[in-house]
Amino acid sequence: MDRALETISIEEYKQGIEALIDLNTCPIRIRSDYVRRNANVLAGKKLCKRCDGTGNELMNWYSRCSTCDGTGVSG
Repeated sequence: MDRALETISIEEYKQGIEALIDLNTCPIRIRSDYVRRNANVLAGKKLCKRCDGTGNELMNWYSRCSTCDGTGVSG
């Protein structure tokens, strides 16, 4: 089933929004977090509430989320 999802810039992003993040608007150092989040959103997976689907606890520290073990998916 195709899902029609809005694409937003990183500036428009707020945790909990089910939308794809335009990776061209992400700073390079956090882009891979949003690649994972976008893949989880596209797959229709329920995003982890702690990391909002990125898989990282604190993006600037590159620490694997302790709730989802870095998958970004709610268990």
